[in-house]
Amino acid sequence: MDSEVTEDLKEKLTNPTWGVWLGRKGCIPSAPVFSGIYSNLEEVSNDLLGGKAITCFTHQKEVKSFENGTDTLMDIPIDFAIEKRVRNQRRIKIFEAQNK
Repeated sequence: MDSEVTEDLKEKLTNPTWGVWLGRKGCIPSAPVFSGIYSNLEEVSNDLLGGKAITCFTHQKEVKSFENGTDTLMDIPIDFAIEKRVRNQRRIKIFEAQNK
């Protein structure tokens, strides 16, 4: 990613013009939205996951086919009209945490 764009995103996430809410106003994030700029996945893992592998946490991944998934989420917006909000589905697989 271009360093100018990266710095612009950093500034906007660190000092937003208005409050950052995910969904409803009462659902504020429990941690800062911006954690840093990382050059690789290992740095992200060390900082955000405390150096633990992702397998130590229950997490989900999107899958390409229905058969490979374990759950379906209806969270892809198609139409935002108030009278007829429409969402499409995406298939995910849930991976339970493994103690390591």
